[in-house]
Amino acid sequence: QTVMTFVYGVTISGARRQIRSQLEQLQIIPQSELQAVSDYLTRLTIATMENMFTSAREIMKWLSDCARTVGRISQPIAWNSPLGFPVEQPYRRPGKFAI
Repeated sequence: QTVMTFVYGVTISGARRQIRSQLEQLQIIPQSELQAVSDYLTRLTIATMENMFTSAREIMKWLSDCARTVGRISQPIAWNSPLGFPVEQPYRRPGKFAI
């Protein structure tokens, strides 16, 4: 679950909840050790994914930075899909911003 949501930007706390939930369902870790094991597996999983998907994470950061910049000027983000369909994300915040 954490591996599948990693490329969509799962947070550390979200990953920990996912891993803890899976461990609870398996019922193989004593309750007294559940937090420590969840923390360890979360750190290990996130570190491994960061090593494996560096390019994907860099692209996600770049896109996020672009969206943040465009969002500051209250303009929709628009592009054409690989099939040629126009796509627009018209999320805007009201107000004026100087860039």
